[in-house]
Amino acid sequence: MTGAAPRRALLVEDNEDHALLARAALEREGWQVEAAVCGEAALERLRAVAYGVLVLDHWLPDMTGLEALGALRLAGHDLPVVVLTAVDSATLAVASVKAGAHEYLPKAGDFAAALPGAVERAVCQHAEAAEKERLRAALAARNDELAALVERLRELDRLKVDFMAMITHELRSPIAAIEGYATLLLQHGPRIAAAQREQMVATIQREASHLARLVADALDVARMDADRFSYDFRPFDLLTLVREAVTQAQGKSARHTITLCGPEAVVVVWGDALRLRQVLDNLLENAIKYSPDGGPVEVAVREDPARGVAEVSVRDHGIGIPPEHQAQVFERFSRVRTPASARIPGSGLGLYIAARIVAAHAGRIWVESGAGRGSGFQVTIPLASHSAQEGT
Repeated sequence: MTGAAPRRALLVEDNEDHALLARAALEREGWQVEAAVCGEAALERLRAVAYGVLVLDHWLPDMTGLEALGALRLAGHDLPVVVLTAVDSATLAVASVKAGAHEYLPKAGDFAAALPGAVERAVCQHAEAAEKERLRAALAARNDELAALVERLRELDRLKVDFMAMITHELRSPIAAIEGYATLLLQHGPRIAAAQREQMVATIQREASHLARLVADALDVARMDADRFSYDFRPFDLLTLVREAVTQAQGKSARHTITLCGPEAVVVVWGDALRLRQVLDNLLENAIKYSPDGGPVEVAVREDPARGVAEVSVRDHGIGIPPEHQAQVFERFSRVRTPASARIPGSGLGLYIAARIVAAHAGRIWVESGAGRGSGFQVTIPLASHSAQEGT
């Protein structure tokens, strides 16, 4: 179809005298009139040209006006329509309007004089209907947006409730342990064996560290939600960062053997070393925590210049993650609830924060695991050379 011509009219009339009168009346009002003598010819014209109005005689050689209106609707044509008829019938007028006509004009007396007014009314009605439909669609879209916003607000409320419930639950245990051991040390310290006192102090330190981590995670999530979680991107050696994280993690668990495999040369990536260290610490902490019987934890770093990324993997041989839970482990407050993990503490925030940090680096994080088969977490980070080529 060619470009729209709002003052172009298609006149479908097989009576030559009526056609001449109608054409003259419309042309006097500035319409450019093209004519057809049957319904099929009119449909063919409409497929090729955009018209501002259709003036349609009801009685045509090949079809009635109602049949033509039905064919128009099936073909998807949407334009103002004035139906002309030699019979002044209220029934036919109603049927024509229901079929899609905007005006109905009997060809009685000087019908041509009334035709331009009927055409203008049809054009106005069509424009009003189109505007109403546009407003209806806009209102429906706005309602959908508002419904989505309401649902988002409800979700935020649920998250707040879940957050407070999680904080309350997670704080209760370490606070009770710290308070209990501190009370024992204050009241009975001199009478407690030195080895037992050291164990109590170590427990207090461990629980205090857990509290500090919990508070730090909660603050990080709050900053992320408020878009106030900042990054300092610059090139740095990922291998050195991983080596430092492994050394610290190994010092926290004598029952695990953490090995690191990586290239001899430096692996320079583009990112925030502090934030990525946070990711590594979380993955290593989880590897230790979810392999409670001890055992090996394998960490590997490799460079993939073809993809422009460095990849870090952290694999344990612990309880693993069932396939049906793997899609949710990076969601906020997500905890894998299985008999094997029921007694393992956690806030469900660590992997969520890690995923957000990795995403901010244009990287990927995913897990490969199975129940009882351990878990392997992979992280990719853009190489500094690749980021420089892309202008980041």
